[in-house]
Amino acid sequence: MSIRLGCERLFDDELPRVRDQRVGLITNHSGVDSRLRATADNLHAHPDIELVRLFGPEHGIRGDAEDGIVVDDAVDQRTGVPAVSLYGERRQPSADELAEIDVLLFDIQDVGVRFYTYLYTMSLGMEACAAAGVPFVVLDRPNPLGGVQVEGNLLDP
Repeated sequence: MSIRLGCERLFDDELPRVRDQRVGLITNHSGVDSRLRATADNLHAHPDIELVRLFGPEHGIRGDAEDGIVVDDAVDQRTGVPAVSLYGERRQPSADELAEIDVLLFDIQDVGVRFYTYLYTMSLGMEACAAAGVPFVVLDRPNPLGGVQVEGNLLDP
């Protein structure tokens, strides 16, 4: 059985979701396709997609910031697109930033643990989009732990 990543399905099956749209992307170095091409780069290169803003979690868009270090806003060197830090003074996109976006995509690999900061980056991004009326699309990926076996402490329901 072959697995298709959400970032590949977007281009193969779901292009109408982003065609002729102003697109934002929350991503990092794990947001790559099966050929290890960054989703940010693929969106930027597509002629029918306008990638207008990147949002980076802990470690930044390209994963080059150290653990726990505040990441500053910048311009992504590969795409020239503004890259907003969600690991500094704020943890979610602002209403002004979302007003410039028609759809916000999320493409970060999960590691299957609750304390992972990227899970909260996704949750806070969803909340901000819900408040602003901006669609939020998760470009899903398989859970590297399999998602079947439960280990460790369980949450109290």
